[in-house]
Amino acid sequence: MPQEPKFFKNSTTVAIHGLVQNLRAEGQRIYSLSAGEPMVDTAHFYKTAVDEAIEAGHTFYPPAAGIPELRRASSEWMNREFQTDYQPKHALVTGGGKFAIYLTLLSLLKTGDEVLIPSPHYLSYPQMIELVGAKPIPVPASSEKGWRLTPEDLEPFCTSKTRLLVLNSGTNPTGLVYSKEEIEAFLDFAERHDLWVLSDEVYSGLVYDDFSYFSCATPPRTRDRVAVIQSASKTFGMTGWRLGFLFGSEALIQSCEALQSQILTSTSIVSQWAGLSAFQQAEKITPMIKKTMQERRDIFYNALEKGLGVSLSRPASAFYAFLPLSLFGSSGLSDVEWCQKILKEAHVATVPGSPFGRADYVRMSFGEKPEELLEAVDVLCKWVKKN
Repeated sequence: MPQEPKFFKNSTTVAIHGLVQNLRAEGQRIYSLSAGEPMVDTAHFYKTAVDEAIEAGHTFYPPAAGIPELRRASSEWMNREFQTDYQPKHALVTGGGKFAIYLTLLSLLKTGDEVLIPSPHYLSYPQMIELVGAKPIPVPASSEKGWRLTPEDLEPFCTSKTRLLVLNSGTNPTGLVYSKEEIEAFLDFAERHDLWVLSDEVYSGLVYDDFSYFSCATPPRTRDRVAVIQSASKTFGMTGWRLGFLFGSEALIQSCEALQSQILTSTSIVSQWAGLSAFQQAEKITPMIKKTMQERRDIFYNALEKGLGVSLSRPASAFYAFLPLSLFGSSGLSDVEWCQKILKEAHVATVPGSPFGRADYVRMSFGEKPEELLEAVDVLCKWVKKN
């Protein structure tokens, strides 16, 4: 018998989203609060850009780093939004933001290295770090402090093996946004300990209320130790197009370009031309998505507060509610059991908190359209009251 294939953990969110789609295909009415995507209609100019690209014969292999037009447009967008001075050579076009993260980890880490991850954290960070032979070191934050950490909180977890700090401002799952002063303190910490910083900024375009966004790439002094991840999925509502970006030093981009050429060859050519139109129309599309998601956040929270008779703080970014299981009277169930139970009995799909680092929490997405959110929350609250 040949050796068995290696076992890897599935992404919980991807697995649940696939389950929802399968159940719906079977004819079941499923209320989805699980998918991490803004459910907005595809902008017409994406379609036009693809049609024009195909008509012009742009259907062959693109350069491994991305078409020149898109590398230029994305770096200019970063410069405009975050006062950086990137050139096209500092930009890499990837098959989604998650792949940009993986390429960066693969480029920067070796077996035995340690990576600091503020937690709660995006659920794929630990698995991807382990895939490259390194060790994830979660640094727990508390809800009492608004999930905020400081460099002082990181110090006890930093060792001679630590090589990289992952920062995710505009956080999945908590929606936390760090201030300019807080980001600069983390960058000083990284410089002091000679660490790379992987800054996941895919939700930078979806920051609500009076909060402002400060990029790790803005301070020139530390820019050469920072790898910034961006994604068309959230900022431009292009989840299915699988289009991500890595911004960093020329040496980092060259390294990750070589890796991408060996693993993926290149990012889909039609997605790249659609992405170019997104950057060209960024001043129209991003504010629209931001306004839509903030409205849906408030619709979701208003309905949940009314249905459960509670008052809740609202996330400053992204489109997730990270809520304690105790809010729903979970009756001693684990997060996984609770999510399974409500899916089976109420047909409401949610995501357990344990993959994000908190087994006593559950994540719900308010990215769906308002009518779906209202129905889902109504069913959820009625089910909670019965149980």
